[in-house]
Amino acid sequence: MQNKINELSDYILRLSVCKVTNPKYPYYDFIVSYQISPEKQDKIGLLFILLSDKFNGKKIQERFRKIKDYPTDFLFSNEPLKYKDVKEALAKILGAISDEVPLMLIKNLRDQGFHVALCDYLLSQCTADNQQDE
Repeated sequence: MQNKINELSDYILRLSVCKVTNPKYPYYDFIVSYQISPEKQDKIGLLFILLSDKFNGKKIQERFRKIKDYPTDFLFSNEPLKYKDVKEALAKILGAISDEVPLMLIKNLRDQGFHVALCDYLLSQCTADNQQDE
């Protein structure tokens, strides 16, 4: 049974490499290309729900303070959301070693139509930070 699972996983991986990317679904392509597990997808989804709530001025429920996968203090502060905090949370979830991976995730979410205003807000900070570094 395990051999069959491994074989199917290999076929799926090869199929994902040779497929034609549909520009309507950049986030889903990102998930497949980076082999983001369903568990990590759920964590990303919850993070963006919480980020959206904070972005829209809603109070985050205290029970979410107990999330262990990434620091949550920034979600409960009175400060506006910062790209740096979101990038760090995404990097923890993804196990990302590159700053580019969280950035690509946010861009792809936006480009697929998920959390557009929030993603634009975060990306504007990233762009401003890059311009200040130059």
